[in-house]
Amino acid sequence: MAPPFDHASVCRCFTHIGRLLAAATGPMSFVVVIPVMDMSKGLRIAFQHAKPYLQGTVVAKVGEHQYLMGLQHRRTGAEGSLYWPPEKASALYFLQNDEGAATWPVTQEIVDELIREFNPPS
Repeated sequence: MAPPFDHASVCRCFTHIGRLLAAATGPMSFVVVIPVMDMSKGLRIAFQHAKPYLQGTVVAKVGEHQYLMGLQHRRTGAEGSLYWPPEKASALYFLQNDEGAATWPVTQEIVDELIREFNPPS
């Protein structure tokens, strides 16, 4: 599924996840996928809620990943690919509390597997 492309949604996402991680009483982990975008003042402020939990960031380059179309639940009348290549690179943010990082460590193997999953089956 495609990530949100508007700053307001991304700001709410980072703020909410930061609050969830701060309040968590057990392991918690998120991978947030958004288009690479300029960090506006509002986005920088919202990101501050999640930044203490940042375990890693990876960029999936243009031409090296695709999104799964998210309208399979609706009949649109158009036949086409289930995947579409984004015009912008995507940033993957790994956000975890300490227990989440211990339970699900972000390793290069995990990152490589996740990036591979952004490519549709041949």
